[in-house]
Amino acid sequence: MTNAILMEHVIDYNAVDAPTRMGVYPQYTHPLAKQRYAELARAIGCTGNSDYELVQKFKQRISELKKSLDIPATFAEAGINKDAYYKVIDSLAEHAFDDQCTPANPRFPLVPELRHILECAYDGQPLSSRMYLEPKEADAAKAKA
Repeated sequence: MTNAILMEHVIDYNAVDAPTRMGVYPQYTHPLAKQRYAELARAIGCTGNSDYELVQKFKQRISELKKSLDIPATFAEAGINKDAYYKVIDSLAEHAFDDQCTPANPRFPLVPELRHILECAYDGQPLSSRMYLEPKEADAAKAKA
């Protein structure tokens, strides 16, 4: 359930062209996550004018699937007590950073970034757009809000 709750936030985090730190695999000459998420979106029938738009539609489809399966969208919806969650959030972020799977992420996260993802996933807030989206996309997202 945790992976499902975090999914859209992790996609937002990874789907950038200029990450803070890129994954460590030598076969990647530049970040590919946004393009690959866009390919997945196309594969499930989404259409769009840009990779950014396709990624947004892909996340929407994931949200719809979770809802159809009665998977909570947030940790709050899952019944996690907010005070208890925030008491351990720093430890959760550190454990996520130290997890052996973290280096396989397309974008290598810093502990404060992991904490921010966890904060946003608690009640469904979007990631800070200036921190995670390309500047042009952040401006577009802000204009829509």
